[in-house]
Amino acid sequence: MKQVLLLALILGMLFGCGLQESDSEQEHGGSNAASEVSGYVVEEEDERILVVDTESSSTASGGEHYDAVWLSGFSEDVDLGEKVNAGYGDAMEPYPGKHRMSLISK
Repeated sequence: MKQVLLLALILGMLFGCGLQESDSEQEHGGSNAASEVSGYVVEEEDERILVVDTESSSTASGGEHYDAVWLSGFSEDVDLGEKVNAGYGDAMEPYPGKHRMSLISK
């Protein structure tokens, strides 16, 4: 009897701690994107593009700046000046960040 209860407890813990996709991941087909950027392609270099955010961010000194992200690992043709929405994973380098892209839409 103790073994059955122990087994039930262990199985309950395993199912309770299982992976569950969030609503945003389900919308994007289970994407593992940690962050997203919506902006314009301002530069192409080798196998990557520089996307600059369309919204400015305020800085501590009262100025403003536009977030910029180098993205690589995409399969679609993207042109300079084109507006894109891209999801990406963890940063490989600081500003402008270098990331491996997980999804892109135009």
